[in-house]
Amino acid sequence: MASRSRTVRQIKKLRLLANVLPAMLDHMAKGDMPDERQLRAIAVASLEEQKEVWKAHKPTKGDPQVSWWAVANGLAKTRMYARDACFGDDLAQAPSGRHPQGHRDDRRPAHRCPA
Repeated sequence: MASRSRTVRQIKKLRLLANVLPAMLDHMAKGDMPDERQLRAIAVASLEEQKEVWKAHKPTKGDPQVSWWAVANGLAKTRMYARDACFGDDLAQAPSGRHPQGHRDDRRPAHRCPA
């Protein structure tokens, strides 16, 4: 059973690697790999975002090691849940634009910030 779970883990890692910037993959092929959490943060970012962060953190001749923590941190997205968002009265009353005219919107009203 241990070999099966290891295979599943390897497949998941390969799926993540499929979404990584080729320049980063070339560096990883040399043996300098991020840990899985860092790899996930890198893989969910767009290639354009990866290019920008890689440009700032790619290895140099003087320092061939990559700070994968810095790369992943530069790509990490702070997520905010809708339930935690609050809006002023003008935005709370504005239509969302998601529903066609005449469609009833049964969602909870937007939360207003305390004064």
